[in-house]
Amino acid sequence: MKKIIFALLLFSMIHFPRAYSQDLILGGRKYFTLEKGEKNSPAIVILHGLPDSSIHQRRLIDSLSEKFHVFAFDRLGMGLSEKPILDYSFENQVNEIDAVLRAKQIDKFILLGHSVGGGLAVAYAHKYPERVQALILMNATLIFERGHTGLKDIDTWFLKLPALGETFMVFHNRAVVKQVLKVMFYDDSKISEKMVDEYFSFLNSRGAKRHFLATLRDYYRMPSRDLVAKGAEVAKRGTPILLLWTENDEKVPFIDAEEIAKLWGAHLRAVPHCGHLPQLELNDADFSTFVVEPIAEFVAALK
Repeated sequence: MKKIIFALLLFSMIHFPRAYSQDLILGGRKYFTLEKGEKNSPAIVILHGLPDSSIHQRRLIDSLSEKFHVFAFDRLGMGLSEKPILDYSFENQVNEIDAVLRAKQIDKFILLGHSVGGGLAVAYAHKYPERVQALILMNATLIFERGHTGLKDIDTWFLKLPALGETFMVFHNRAVVKQVLKVMFYDDSKISEKMVDEYFSFLNSRGAKRHFLATLRDYYRMPSRDLVAKGAEVAKRGTPILLLWTENDEKVPFIDAEEIAKLWGAHLRAVPHCGHLPQLELNDADFSTFVVEPIAEFVAALK
């Protein structure tokens, strides 16, 4: 019965034609992918956050696909992709991204990462610089210390502990998801019950919590500014970088973006009156003005 309810809920989430989405079988495992736009246009690859799905990037995909070839996929262990028992380390996820893009024959692209997807985008560009034309980071999780992302604060610190993290996740319920979303939104009146259901269903699907804890724990093993240092090297090699950052993100504050932009020499565009999830919180007009248009302008300026 639970499987039937979950399947019906996932079906209700998807508001795009089947030609827009498809499954990719790679290494015997199934990936959920979204692809839209002319293939001879500049390619933009979107990496979603944690725990999340490319489904929540559909507004961005729809908007950008008018000018670009846009591709997104759910990494193994998340969203609508298969959730096998694997080592979900940061390094393995970077290699997984590369394998998927090579299978899709996407060879040179602009890499756009949101939240934890932004951290993966930096790590990918550092390891595979010849494949990344430019980086776009949206509220990326890059600095891991008290007063910055909060990932090393008490609210997530205990999740890294063996057994304790797993025990907590067993009791992780819809009410907890709703409370987390309230932290992620600037105006929590914009949180719909459908959003809560989506996030709860993705995290509650069999195997997703394993991926969540493994990724979080790998962050704890990194030096607190490891990805900032990697990003500085990427910038030094001449890769253009755009930072799109909301001004009211409690977990990845705007001061991070200001510091990183100065260190990297990156372009910084502020998104006002919004929390961590602009793709869900902003109205259509503001989403176009503060997210879609800056991306289009940035890409148009690339050589």
